[in-house]
Amino acid sequence: MTGPAGARRCIAPACALAFALWSAPARAAQLPWLHQIFVSMQATSDTLEASVLRALATHEVNLVVNVLFSALALFLFVWKFSGFAMRGFDLLELLELMFTISLVYVLLTAYRTLIPAVVSGGRFIGDALGTGISHADGSATLAESIFGTLLALSLHPVCDGGFFHCLGPNLLAILTVGLGDIAILAIGAVATIAEVWMSWCSQIAFAIGWLTIPFLLYRRLSFLFDGWLRFFCSVLMYDIIAKVALAIVLLSIKVMQDDAPGSTGATIDVHTPYDLLALMLFIIVGCFVIGCIGRFATVVVNGVPGIGGVLQDMARGAARSFGSR
Repeated sequence: MTGPAGARRCIAPACALAFALWSAPARAAQLPWLHQIFVSMQATSDTLEASVLRALATHEVNLVVNVLFSALALFLFVWKFSGFAMRGFDLLELLELMFTISLVYVLLTAYRTLIPAVVSGGRFIGDALGTGISHADGSATLAESIFGTLLALSLHPVCDGGFFHCLGPNLLAILTVGLGDIAILAIGAVATIAEVWMSWCSQIAFAIGWLTIPFLLYRRLSFLFDGWLRFFCSVLMYDIIAKVALAIVLLSIKVMQDDAPGSTGATIDVHTPYDLLALMLFIIVGCFVIGCIGRFATVVVNGVPGIGGVLQDMARGAARSFGSR
């Protein structure tokens, strides 16, 4: 009883899975549901950006930043004048103190206007480079274009003798098509994650940076702002490098789609795994390139010096120039 019945129970799901993989090329080239997903993600990013702007404009956040700046500036002011009382008055130190407080106050005041402008400039550069490399029309994001281009490919297992013959000696063709579909979904997910990260990460940096500026008043506490500055610069570099990398991957996929062995238009006939060698190679290289974007951005900003010491030196130089007149 268990022999034939058990065999039938095992063969039925296998046949269903094989038929699903065999009929996978019937998917349409136009994928409105995919576009809707990316539209929803873009709407979420816009909502996040607007929420951060509203949060930074609230009275509570402004009060925290202003109180923090006032407390640190007052303590620094009292500390300096205590030193003057013990060792004598020094005009240059007073001027340095005033210039330091003034520069930090200017940064605090200009933060909500300066940082969004810098982020917009970085995005414009990334978009220009990405569009120029990939020759995309701009109607869709690079991640959506990669996903849509690959999903529009029709991987067709070729089996002599029809579907049931594929269950025999040519079962490898169906399995290869299944692995190809999984690889397509993998690189689409990786590209989407990269695009979401470069959009959301800039808003995270924008949200927390304002609180670190008052610590520039103290050289020993300026590492807090320096850490944020490196993070912010890495976010800008990530945005630009990610769009260049995604554009290169998209361009490579377009070239592969036109010249892949065994392909006719958007269809690739799969006899053996070697027919998908070009596709798998581009997918593996694309995933590797996209995965290394963060490292590339970190390497670029590793040489960014701490601005805390630079700010103190600028204030000292301005004080000496002003005091020598």
